[in-house]
Amino acid sequence: TEILAGSLVYTPTNGESGTPYTTIEFSVADSSNEFSITRNTLTIDVAALNEQPVLTGNSGAVVAEGAQITIDRSFLELSDADTPDSNLNYLITRLPENGLLLLDAAALEIGQTFTQVDVDSGRLSYHHGGDETRSDRWSFSFSDGSSPASLSNDFLIDVTPVNDSPTLAALNAII
Repeated sequence: TEILAGSLVYTPTNGESGTPYTTIEFSVADSSNEFSITRNTLTIDVAALNEQPVLTGNSGAVVAEGAQITIDRSFLELSDADTPDSNLNYLITRLPENGLLLLDAAALEIGQTFTQVDVDSGRLSYHHGGDETRSDRWSFSFSDGSSPASLSNDFLIDVTPVNDSPTLAALNAII
């Protein structure tokens, strides 16, 4: 009667899946509580669900005027329990205005991608253009290739000014 009433529920461990996931052996009793001698096996399959990636780190960075900084996992991190880091993709949606976003020293463009492995390997960097600006930013969305892309996120960059050497603009000498 519990089965017919829908009272029998099996809940797998969160995040686990498998085919078969587990099996349950049981015996059946009739209305007079006489159990059959035949053992029955119920096989339970649990299909894996695709979890969306989570942006677990986006701290921004601080760079000196005209300098370059490597953007590694301490600045930018995606996590997804069911997807390897090599499949966690960032998509460039806005370029920095006062510098360059580089992957292996090559400038990235809007629409190009890089992975969490690229970030973890120190292949992503930002190079400030050297002007007197105090901040910059670039934007990205992310996906695991199975889930829809996230909304756009900003990566903020604070620029520390450098005391530039004075330059001589013009000299009008009177002799």
